[in-house]
Amino acid sequence: MLKRIGMVFAMVAFVAFVASCGPAIDQELVGKWGVDGSLVYEFKANGEMGFGGLSGLWYYEASNGEGKYWAELLGVKSDETTFTYKVSGDTLEITIEGYSKETLTRM
Repeated sequence: MLKRIGMVFAMVAFVAFVASCGPAIDQELVGKWGVDGSLVYEFKANGEMGFGGLSGLWYYEASNGEGKYWAELLGVKSDETTFTYKVSGDTLEITIEGYSKETLTRM
C-alpha cells in the first residue's frame, strides 16, 4: 500500500514538474508593440508571437534581454532567429538578428 502511495506521489510530482517547464517568457515583453499606432509585434504570455497582426505561426522564448523566435507549421519547426531587447516602461528597444534596432511603444 505504501509503495502505491509513493508511486502516485512521484507521478503527481513529475507531472507538476513537466507542466512548469514551459518556454521562458519575460512578462515585461508580453503585449502589443508598435510604431505610430501601427502594430509591429505581439508577444503573448503563452509563447505565441505575432507580426503585423498575424499570429498563430510564430513562437518565442525570451528572458534577461535575450530571446529567440521560430515558425512552426504542421509540426515542423523552422530555424530559430535570435533577438535582444530592453523594456523601459512603455518603450521596447528590440534588435532582431540581421536587422537594425527598432524602438517601439506599447499599444
